[in-house]
Amino acid sequence: MKKLLKKIVPPYLFDGAWQLKVNARQNREWNKVKDIVEKSEELRGIHKGKRIFILGTGASIQNQ
Repeated sequence: MKKLLKKIVPPYLFDGAWQLKVNARQNREWNKVKDIVEKSEELRGIHKGKRIFILGTGASIQNQ
């Protein structure tokens, strides 16, 4: 499909439209990350002053 469009549409229009698509995808991904960060901010400090244990598994733990 991309090859067909590239043959029909002038290069400056095709490249501009393709860049808009890429930017829209990156913007959606950024919004997901932003939502996660905002939700985690609500949890900041809720256990302040309390003793906690963080458990983890996996190969990367060996590096700690």
